[in-house]
Amino acid sequence: MDQWEGQEFESSPGNLVSQPQRFHLDSGGGNFKVNLTKVIPPIQLPPDLEWVRRIKFESKLLTQFWRHPIYIGATVLLPKGYDSHPGVRYPVVYLQGHFSMDAPFGFTTESDPGLQELGAPAGGMGRSAFEQYAGTATGQPL
Repeated sequence: MDQWEGQEFESSPGNLVSQPQRFHLDSGGGNFKVNLTKVIPPIQLPPDLEWVRRIKFESKLLTQFWRHPIYIGATVLLPKGYDSHPGVRYPVVYLQGHFSMDAPFGFTTESDPGLQELGAPAGGMGRSAFEQYAGTATGQPL
């Protein structure tokens, strides 16, 4: 079952793994032994930030249907001022994806000076997602 690792067996928490081993197999048959010596640890959720929050909850309907706990997770990109204005209603955009803890729209709090070096116009595509988002939220022109 997915545990926010993307249903990738090689990184799924609880799976057993070992160091790579060399074996020589020939047509004569024989036995060999593989020791699974490590357990893949649980996924560590990134910390919540001012702009990005992650939630995970058990779905009672899916749990009842599948007869074992099923969890739904989401990564939420919050509008500027969300915490200081709890009574304000904001528009929402839903992006349906799978198995990612990354912030929506490639959001980052880091600017990308490399974009400016490529000749992107100031205030345009040269801005990071954070700068675009912050500018939109404050009413500043993009």
